[in-house]
Amino acid sequence: MKSRFETTKNVIKAVVDNDLFGMAAEMGFMLVIGFFPFMLFLMAVFLSGTSALGQPSSLILLFYRGFGTGVSAAMLYSEMGLKAFTSVVLLLLPKALCMLITAIIAVREALRSSCGLACCMTGADSYGNHSGSLRLYAVRFIVLAFISIAVSAADTVMLSLFSSIIS
Repeated sequence: MKSRFETTKNVIKAVVDNDLFGMAAEMGFMLVIGFFPFMLFLMAVFLSGTSALGQPSSLILLFYRGFGTGVSAAMLYSEMGLKAFTSVVLLLLPKALCMLITAIIAVREALRSSCGLACCMTGADSYGNHSGSLRLYAVRFIVLAFISIAVSAADTVMLSLFSSIIS
């Protein structure tokens, strides 16, 4: 009968031989680079919603996000030609669609907050109908951040599963 030490040693040897630590580190890196740019976008949209004049910047940020998605697809097509179709459909579009829906919701919340602040400042909201608070606004963006982390995690799994299609 094997001792506990030998069993543990064999498990560690199997993990090292299969390079599971390297694979996990690579997937963690892919996860971080997958959601970090969107977190920056969410922070910028959040800040624009805390200003009474933040509506134009929120819409510009949304346009920029959509434009970046289109440029990414165009670059894949220019590099790979028609071979990029499966990569775009399996890897780029699912994440892009989920992130763009999240971005639209974030910009909607920023516009709502910014317009509410503008109404309060100009006196158009004389009855205090502005029901939003900074705490509720922040919680909404925290939920959107968790959604983007989940989408990035799913994208990381998809990239690891379909990596043979890319190369």
